[in-house]
Amino acid sequence: MAQKVYKTEDGQTIIANMMSDVTNVSFKEYILKFHSYSIAPVISRFVFNIFPFLPVDSIVKMVNRQSYELAKEQLVSLEKVVLPKEIFTLLENDLKKKEQEKIWKGVSLDISQLGAIFLHGEDLGYKFSSYRFEGTPKNFKKEDLPNFAYVDDNDNLHRVGGESLSEGQLRALINESKVIYVQMLDNGIQWHAFIRTFQGLKGKESGTQGSVPHIHYYSNKNGTSMADFVDMIKKGNYPTAKVHIPLLMNR
Repeated sequence: MAQKVYKTEDGQTIIANMMSDVTNVSFKEYILKFHSYSIAPVISRFVFNIFPFLPVDSIVKMVNRQSYELAKEQLVSLEKVVLPKEIFTLLENDLKKKEQEKIWKGVSLDISQLGAIFLHGEDLGYKFSSYRFEGTPKNFKKEDLPNFAYVDDNDNLHRVGGESLSEGQLRALINESKVIYVQMLDNGIQWHAFIRTFQGLKGKESGTQGSVPHIHYYSNKNGTSMADFVDMIKKGNYPTAKVHIPLLMNR
């Protein structure tokens, strides 16, 4: 897990948390650590302001304990998320490729349901893997790139660094950057991969349902070995995935 803290020009603090690449781990254990790690800086600032007289060791213990408890509450909430029954049919049976594709027809997910798939997958004997690739357009110099930049839901651009680039150039950088985020379930017999790309999440891809925010689904039934699949992801590519699953961002 990686965490970076940025100070904006207007005095705001931005904390960016990123999952590390992992292979065949417990989703429950990993997500508990990740959420606890992500929450800790916020709690730490609050505790130091309220209890500045306490020894640092005591504050650290308090922060770690509280962040872990909050992470556990998030996990409990995830356990209550309702999944389409088709998901369990997919995970509990060794289906053929066409049967898997049929499962996904008419099915959409929100981000909580996507997390619940990995949670319930562990209950069914699956291990969790996660991989990320991030590249930038070649026409930008590394020294000109911002430390952090994003466009919010109101289409406002935020940056930390990168002052030599115009707003238009930064927007182009964000829109053209290639980001692939893959999370997988593997039980030793079959594996399922859920692929997110920036273009897919923005609904800017071609093909069936490519014009709506979506994720891609791929499995061992598509004919690619898991080793070759992961190798492709790490190099910034992924095999053509016929199944596009609409991702509902605000359900």
